[in-house]
Amino acid sequence: MAFLGCCENSMDAKGRVSLPAKYRKSLTSDGSDSKLDPDFMLVITLSYDNEVRVYTEEEYAKYLASLFANEVNGEQRFDSTDPDERRMNLKIREFTSMSPIDTAGRITIPENIRKEAGLGKKVSVEGAGEYLAIWDPARKAAFLDGEDVGGFLNKLVAKRLERIGAAS
Repeated sequence: MAFLGCCENSMDAKGRVSLPAKYRKSLTSDGSDSKLDPDFMLVITLSYDNEVRVYTEEEYAKYLASLFANEVNGEQRFDSTDPDERRMNLKIREFTSMSPIDTAGRITIPENIRKEAGLGKKVSVEGAGEYLAIWDPARKAAFLDGEDVGGFLNKLVAKRLERIGAAS
């Protein structure tokens, strides 16, 4: 399953955001907009850049496994004895919640996550591959620093090439 595309949406005072139909369809086994299993839950979490991420339980488990893998490509990644690593683990748990999709096709973003992400009445809901990203539109624009896509990608590729060259 891949979430793609972007749209602006509204969030009500209770933190409920309607998921666009194209994303709800991606969550059903047959690709229809039929009702989901009432036990179906999505995981809502906050990323390191205050982006709200919405995962299926399966994709969230993969995300966590990648974050807390003891070893990646032969190098130690997560050290459970390091206080900073343990604080990261605690912060992730503090800003993670589960939400069903209600009968109106909405999820509820908890208040602590909304506050930390700076979400207001208008939100940007974006497909980011294996998860949905939810941003405050102004915060997203500031994060992107007004760069056009081509300029940003060129800068990123140059940065990666520099890092690869530095590693050799």
